[in-house]
Amino acid sequence: MLPIITSLVLVFAGFSFFLTNQMEQSLAQKGEAVVASIQIGLEDSIVSRETAESILEKEMVGQAAMTALLYDKGTTYEELVQLSEKSGLDEFWITDGEGNTVLTNMASSVDFNFGSDPDGQAYEFMKLISGEETVVTQKAAERSVDGKFYKFVGVTGWDDERIVQVGRDGSMLVEMDQKIGVAPMMEKLKSELSEEVKYAAVLNESGDVIASTDESVPPESDITDGKRWEGSVNGENVMYFAKSLPNGQMLVAALSNEVMEMVQIYTGAAALISVLLVILITYFIVRTLLKPLGVMTSSLEEISNGEGDLTARLQVPAKDEIGKLASAFNKTISEIQHIIVEVKQTASQVVESSVSLAALTEAAAHETEFVSDSVRRIESGAATQTAMTDDCVQTTADLARNIEHIAEAAGDLFGQSERTKEAAETGHTVITEAVGQMQTIDESVQALSETIGVIQSNTVEISSFLSTISAISNQTNLLALNAAIEAARAGEHGRGFSIVADEVRKLAEQTNEATGQIQGLIERMQQEVERSSSRMTESSEYVAKGKEITEEAGQSFMNVLEEIHGMAVRLQAITKATDEVSAGTEEVNAAIETIAGASHEAKNHIEDIADKCASQGERMNDMSESIQELREMSEQLHSSVHHFKTA
Repeated sequence: MLPIITSLVLVFAGFSFFLTNQMEQSLAQKGEAVVASIQIGLEDSIVSRETAESILEKEMVGQAAMTALLYDKGTTYEELVQLSEKSGLDEFWITDGEGNTVLTNMASSVDFNFGSDPDGQAYEFMKLISGEETVVTQKAAERSVDGKFYKFVGVTGWDDERIVQVGRDGSMLVEMDQKIGVAPMMEKLKSELSEEVKYAAVLNESGDVIASTDESVPPESDITDGKRWEGSVNGENVMYFAKSLPNGQMLVAALSNEVMEMVQIYTGAAALISVLLVILITYFIVRTLLKPLGVMTSSLEEISNGEGDLTARLQVPAKDEIGKLASAFNKTISEIQHIIVEVKQTASQVVESSVSLAALTEAAAHETEFVSDSVRRIESGAATQTAMTDDCVQTTADLARNIEHIAEAAGDLFGQSERTKEAAETGHTVITEAVGQMQTIDESVQALSETIGVIQSNTVEISSFLSTISAISNQTNLLALNAAIEAARAGEHGRGFSIVADEVRKLAEQTNEATGQIQGLIERMQQEVERSSSRMTESSEYVAKGKEITEEAGQSFMNVLEEIHGMAVRLQAITKATDEVSAGTEEVNAAIETIAGASHEAKNHIEDIADKCASQGERMNDMSESIQELREMSEQLHSSVHHFKTA
């Protein structure tokens, strides 16, 4: 029984470990896919924002160069004001070789030097005068002087070294950030998160949270690209995933671990319940088997400790083999009780005959030599009677011991056969249940294989979608190239359109690259799905082998049951032997009848002595002594058989 329990525990533990491991891998792949989709959305937002600012920046560089040319042509304050109103540029700043403002549309005369404050925002443009740079651009940001959101671009002078700076209101970029930036993206994720995604955030290069779906969640430290770790969000266990963004920022997303926890809890509980049920069933079977044997043992001890009490009987617990054994033992004890009762009666008769014989010998004190011969024959008969009586006692004792040994041996053999039979039947039942469990496991593995097949087909559809996106991107690239060609044909008037077409082409190339990366991720997912499918096939083979093994074990238990049936047949043979022992008691009865015959012969001789008692007086004393000895031996026999309680 212990090997069966151990095998079942190992099977449950192995399957629980395999299922948990597969579930962990599946959840990890799903988490990676979810984070990758969020990453793609954020990357598109970041690329769109940066592309828009890059286009604006290049346009402003061209406008600054045109302003430098206009200054050399002698443009005035009034012309710059008109140019600002018509071009969309908000500010123009032109300096001399020292950084002093010489012309601006802000006022007809402004006293401002770009190099007056080394820590100021304008100081960077002094590189145009020193010759370090020919173009200086700044990211759109709040101005230090008034806090307005502006973007500034500067170029050196057309023919000499000076600062020619143009500025533009960055409210358009602010609106874009508010619509497609990281913060609105986080708000959209917060409102559209699935039940599994519990948290998402974007961190800057310093590890500070820029935007998140839940500000109450503290930021993590030491986050690297591709890192994965376990944690909690608002008391719920989650799995964190980290992905880097093109601008150096880091995306962090947390997916719920609830499914994994439930799988671990259910598989552990199922294994524990199965083991407990096997232990309880085993305990119940053993207890049921040993209880009637304990009752029989108590009854046998009462008989053995009762100083030969032949009236005690075993209780018959049921009509099974143990009950039949108890009935056979009670029958044997009844036969022995009957024999002892007859011996008691015979001994009493011998004592009475001895008393009568003593009275006759007193009356025949003067008998002749014939009386002496008769007395010798009486002594011989008495000796024969004593010897046969002793043999009867010994035979009765041996018979009792043999019956006791046979009963004990039959009881032990029957108990062992019953325990073995119950254990074998239990083992066969457990194996049958194990075959059913293996069938259930096989069905679960097949269902999981079908799920993996669905995932594989979905990845194929995603690959098809990506191919379509890639084709659109290539077509966009061609259209951008055609637009650039048309802009080149238009000459100076198509220059700005050429810049836009170039940016569209680059954006199409970036989209194509991103599509290729996603395609690579999908291919890796397909490879993982194929490996999972292969593992599921191997698992199905292992389950089939386990099923065959359990069926072979069931056949082995059937063979054991057949052997136990053979033992029952041999037990019947032992019962037959017990009947033969009972037949031996009949021989004891015959011996006792022989003793009775000898007693009758002694009585006949005593009658002969009575006829001659007148002439045999001198010999009667010797005969009286012999009769006295016979009487004492008869009383001793009577005392011995009275040791047994028969009523």
